[in-house]
Amino acid sequence: MKLNILNKKRKGFTLVEILLVTGFISLASIAIFTIFNAASTASKSRDEMWQMEELANKIKANYGVVSNYGGVNNAVVIANNYAPVKMINGGGLSNSFGGAVIISAATIGGGTANNAFMITSLNVPGNVCPKLVSLSTQYFNVVRINGMIIKDINTLQISPVNLAAWCNADTVTLDFFGLD
Repeated sequence: MKLNILNKKRKGFTLVEILLVTGFISLASIAIFTIFNAASTASKSRDEMWQMEELANKIKANYGVVSNYGGVNNAVVIANNYAPVKMINGGGLSNSFGGAVIISAATIGGGTANNAFMITSLNVPGNVCPKLVSLSTQYFNVVRINGMIIKDINTLQISPVNLAAWCNADTVTLDFFGLD
């Protein structure tokens, strides 16, 4: 009986082959996650802006007739069903990211007192901020990021440099001003 070890056929994969396949699967997973995350951020931004637009349109329809937003606040918005259902959280309003939303009267453009309303959205993720602000410029007259005006009544386009710099935080506070 002769043992022929050299001519024995191999079964299975080598360690190098297994590591290569694992590496390729890891790279593919990272690429898919990156694409999914970007799509998810864009989707959340669009959904949040849709809710803000709906809220702003209802406030304008009910207060804009007299051009005085003096009585607008969270309690009135909730009691009169101006807020989208997704924004109502218990007795208050919240954004898609879990932060509070505060509605108040405002004065902009040197006009009469309470000639506008302000929607303040707290704890907006920094990675969502640029997309949300970009979408908001067509619906709101003035937009602020952490108290700094990124768009005013006379601004047609926003500065991409300022937008990137001012949204560069874990979370930001966004103020959206509506005017007739």
